[in-house]
Amino acid sequence: MMPTYKLALLTAVLLGGNVSVLPADDWPMLGRDATRNPVSLEKNPPLSWQIEGAPTKSENGRPIGRTTESKNVKWSAPLGSNSYGDPVVADGLVWVGTNNDSLKPGEERIDAAVLMCFRETDGELLYRYVSPRLPQGRVHDWPYGSLACSPLIEGDRMWFTTNRAEVVCLDIGPLHRGEGEPKAVWKLDMMEQLGVFPRGSIMNIARFCSPAAYKDWIYVITGNGVDESGIEVPRPDAPSLVCLEKATGRVVWTDNSPGENILHGQWASPLAAEIDGRAQVVAPQGDGWLRSFDAATGKLIWKFDMNRKGAKRTISGDGTRNDILATPVLYENRIYIAGGQHPEHGEGPGRLVCIDPTKTGDLSAELAVDAAGEVIPHRRMQAIDPAKGERAVANPGSGLVWEFTERGDDFEDAMRRSVSSVAVHKGLVVAVDFDGLVHCLDARTGEKHWTHDVFARVLGAPLIVDDTIYVADDDGRLTMHKLGTEKQVLGEISHDSAAYCAPIFANGVLYVATLRRLYAIRDEQNAAGEGQTATERRPGHWPQWRGPNRDNVSTETGLLQEWPEEGPPLVWRVEGLEEGISPVSVAGGRLFTISRQDETEYVIALDEQTGRSLWSAYLGRTIQQSPLMQWLTQRIPTVDEDRLYAVSGLGDLACLRV
Repeated sequence: MMPTYKLALLTAVLLGGNVSVLPADDWPMLGRDATRNPVSLEKNPPLSWQIEGAPTKSENGRPIGRTTESKNVKWSAPLGSNSYGDPVVADGLVWVGTNNDSLKPGEERIDAAVLMCFRETDGELLYRYVSPRLPQGRVHDWPYGSLACSPLIEGDRMWFTTNRAEVVCLDIGPLHRGEGEPKAVWKLDMMEQLGVFPRGSIMNIARFCSPAAYKDWIYVITGNGVDESGIEVPRPDAPSLVCLEKATGRVVWTDNSPGENILHGQWASPLAAEIDGRAQVVAPQGDGWLRSFDAATGKLIWKFDMNRKGAKRTISGDGTRNDILATPVLYENRIYIAGGQHPEHGEGPGRLVCIDPTKTGDLSAELAVDAAGEVIPHRRMQAIDPAKGERAVANPGSGLVWEFTERGDDFEDAMRRSVSSVAVHKGLVVAVDFDGLVHCLDARTGEKHWTHDVFARVLGAPLIVDDTIYVADDDGRLTMHKLGTEKQVLGEISHDSAAYCAPIFANGVLYVATLRRLYAIRDEQNAAGEGQTATERRPGHWPQWRGPNRDNVSTETGLLQEWPEEGPPLVWRVEGLEEGISPVSVAGGRLFTISRQDETEYVIALDEQTGRSLWSAYLGRTIQQSPLMQWLTQRIPTVDEDRLYAVSGLGDLACLRV
């Protein structure tokens, strides 16, 4: 007799820096995965498309009309009139933040921020989360503002922040299963429960915090800021950063390091990842400092002043001391981030830095000291007062690897203020600034290879797919460059209105959110290429028996040539799924298998990143057979888009919505 085995599924990921990189083709959070680095591992992105209603231009660049048809647009859907939340894609659903200027038939209009959900396959609107305006007015919440946050999605749970300074957790399982709308799991009102004084984004052109996650916790920058005067900080003791339990919303720890030194608002997003074996939460904070905290305890690990000590802040925004609106990016154990100010303050000098986050303490390039050479506490408007003999000295413990401020006398030789994250791929950093400059630098040394001026404001992060760089601007254009050390512009495409969201790429589709519309773009002819479909060419995709082509061949790359002596790191293990009789199929960030329980068979779905059980569905009765024959049956589920097909032991064919 053969023994009865319990099904145990194990997944191991071999990565540099102990960072969990999303292997599937979804884009379930700001920056795609825990590194916050907006780079897709997919191939063959679209290089040519046409948007109906987009402006057309003559050879000299002057507008001469609008296009009357679309090309290579899979679908498009109306948003509101103000959209700033970068889209995310997970498990067949597309989410994007906007406002309430796009209504359902018969719906009464109220001014509100809205999170919209579309079906990935055809763009059908499935759900809207409506968040009404705060009654206190523009100091907290500007009219017609967007829900300017990218949600964080793991399986059937979604977390996001709202215009009302709330952190919301939704169960989106009912939407996945076609059983109705999402259900609220918990909600944290940071104004009422934590005493936060959120500063509204002037003219609605800054984002809300997009949560980061590590293990059982999520991390949120609260938005605590200044009052109507732009000078006073009403709640200096309120937290600037909070750690919450994912499941309950319980506050685990908080930090208010900026205190009374908050310059304006706090609209950036944190990064949470393991760096050199230690789990860190790297938070851009409102006093212009980047700080790292222990993920479990909130203890400070290191801090970095994003400004030189001589920089001076002015209320009008024309000074040289900046705060931080960008999100830090992790690449090969280095942190990359640029400083800036709220776009309402206009143009000005900026600073792009590369930091070594494996060190501890004050990693700033300089220390502020008094006339006796003693380090002095940080001040809000200017770190040093030369009239008192105070000065800046080099910091012997600095973690600055390199910086980019000015490298010449021309306009394109300088880094200007930026509100955008960078993208890093194949040893190259792509950074954009508010003045519309696209810079490409060496990730290791900071050497500048080239700069391109798009002649329009850029607020969204650049996107890299394969070897193509995408940059969206407020003229509604998407400019494409070839990733490399020499500048090569591949083209530019016009859209219906300004694009302040960053483009993303998921499951072979480019998503571009303008102020008023969301476009899903796919060049089918280019994506197929050489007789292969786009699905066959995707990494992280094994949707049926023997793989995408049924040849038992994976096209993925990047695995280690040999394992370390202690073996590959175990990411997760699931046991107790009863008797297993099926290999797994992998699609859309989920694993699927067939399990036998007594005389009944079930299809089981697990989250690819965590192993968490998402659902099980009755498949049918199983045939009575010897234990030996039972294990010879290979009936792996087959996944096609949002449908799964499986056969029971008695020959019943079932179709399930995944």
